[in-house]
Amino acid sequence: TKDGEYLLDGTTLTLEQIVEAVKKSRVDEPDVRAIIAADKDVEYGKVIDLIDVIKLNGIEKFALNIVRKERIVQ
Repeated sequence: TKDGEYLLDGTTLTLEQIVEAVKKSRVDEPDVRAIIAADKDVEYGKVIDLIDVIKLNGIEKFALNIVRKERIVQ
């Protein structure tokens, strides 16, 4: 969130709790994928920390969910 909180399926978690959730997800579904969304005002480093946690704990496939700006045509 823009306040620096991490959410997983709508529940606020710490990075440590996300590690455990990622590990469990990998056991339940070895080919699990993550979708990461962040408020545009989130500090870049927080997103990188999350990506690192996900990748270091076995989820290699992830996508970044973005809101596209309208294309400006000149």
